[in-house]
Amino acid sequence: MNVKFAAYGCLIVSTFCFGQNSTNSNNFNSAEIKNTSVDVASLFGDDNYLEVEELPKVYSVINSKCPIDTDYLLINQNEIDNFYNKNRCTQIQGSLFIGTFRDLTVESDIFNLKGLGLITSVRDNLYIKVLNLVEDINPLSSIKYVGGDIQVFGNEHLTNIDGLSNINALHGEIIVGYNVSLVDLNGLKNIKSVDSDISIIGNHALNNLNGLSGISKIGGSLLIQGNLALTSLDGIDNISANQGVSILKNPALESLNGLNINQIEEHPSEYIYINDNRILTECSNACPLIEDANTQYMLIISGNSGSCRNASTLLSTCSE
Repeated sequence: MNVKFAAYGCLIVSTFCFGQNSTNSNNFNSAEIKNTSVDVASLFGDDNYLEVEELPKVYSVINSKCPIDTDYLLINQNEIDNFYNKNRCTQIQGSLFIGTFRDLTVESDIFNLKGLGLITSVRDNLYIKVLNLVEDINPLSSIKYVGGDIQVFGNEHLTNIDGLSNINALHGEIIVGYNVSLVDLNGLKNIKSVDSDISIIGNHALNNLNGLSGISKIGGSLLIQGNLALTSLDGIDNISANQGVSILKNPALESLNGLNINQIEEHPSEYIYINDNRILTECSNACPLIEDANTQYMLIISGNSGSCRNASTLLSTCSE
């Protein structure tokens, strides 16, 4: 028998390749696997093959930690494709930077992230920046843990961030900014808590915040700013933010429905800014905030429309 497996599929389906819960090549039936080879082109280069007796070495790669306190800056497709060939590890013990960071005038040639498909954790920060040829980050879906920040910034053709969907908690901040083709935040749907800030800024095609619906606690502040197609705040209903809430310059936002006033009153923030949302006319659910004489936070409402135009107009409307 002469069977050739794609290494990516072989490594993922490890019970097929290695036997149930096994890391030992002795679990193979040598008669059955004689002359079997594994194609590891996607991970170790186009012309490299491992004989079956070397499979335990491959298995060790997908369970190995990268050197401690080591950051990885990947700025071109070649570095993405050869990540495993060069580093032989999947658990990053530092930060992972993907894209353009040094010279923003030079466009990255990265068009897919398939070479990173076996990374399982990032101890510190995950930054995905200015990948103008990338439409999705799905190969990152094997990442279960990020210990610091997640920043997805300035990726012109990125339509979704579903590749982050297996992360469920974050000890740093989330910034999703200036991804002009991004239509949703569903890749964040399994995150339950964020220890620092959440900033959703300048994503022109973003039309909902439903991907934030699983988050109940933010240790820092919540900023929703400059998202041109955003019409609703549905999705942030469960969020309480310790340091502040800012809803700024979202020109299609029509109401504050989705901003859970009960959550804000039960967990007071330092400030609440609702400013310069030019067609925002429905703010009635903010009445309890503006009518509360014992408020412990700064509330600023200005530059909106109708009864939301400013705080005094809203107070008059609330009193009617």
